Amino acid sequence: LYVSAMSGTGGTFYGVSSVGTGLPIPPPSVTATPLPGMTTSGPSSYDFWFADASTLYVADDRTVALGGGIQKWTLSAGTWGLAYTLSTGLLGSPSGCRGLSGTFDSLGYPVLYATTAQAQNNNLVQLTDTGASSAFTVLASAGTNMAFRGVALTPEPGTLMLLCLGGVVLLRRR
Repeated sequence: LYVSAMSGTGGTFYGVSSVGTGLPIPPPSVTATPLPGMTTSGPSSYDFWFADASTLYVADDRTVALGGGIQKWTLSAGTWGLAYTLSTGLLGSPSGCRGLSGTFDSLGYPVLYATTAQAQNNNLVQLTDTGASSAFTVLASAGTNMAFRGVALTPEPGTLMLLCLGGVVLLRRR
C-alpha cells in the first residue's frame, strides 16, 4: 500500500510512502515510511502512478517555476531519484498537476493523463513520455466554475476511458 502527501512533521511524509508491510491494519500499529530518496521537503505531491517496479510518476501541484508538473522518479540501487519534471505545454495557469494515471502506447512509451491544478476551469491533459522535453496536450477543459479533480483508466481492452469529476472523456485505441 502506498500513499502520497505534500506535508508532514519534519518532512517525513513528503512524496510517496509505503504504509506498513503486508495487509494494512488499523492505527496506531501502521506507519508510513517515505520511499528511499523521497524524504526532502518542498514537493506538493498529490497523485502517483507506478509505470513499473523502478519507474514512478508523481503529480506535483506547485507552480511550474517551483517544480510543478509531473515528476519522473527512477529506482537505482535501492534509492529513488528524480529524473526530471514534465511541465512543457501546461496551459491556462502556472500551476502543475493533481490527478494522475497512465498506460503505455504501442511502442512501450508511458502515456500519462493528468488534471491540472487550477481551482476551477482546469484541464484534462495527456503526455507521452519520450523524454524531459515531452509536451502536454489538452484533451478537455472544465466549464465555468467547474473543475476536474482526478483521472482513472478503466482496464477494458481496446478502450481508454478517462473519468473526471465534472465530465467523462472516451478515447479509443487505434
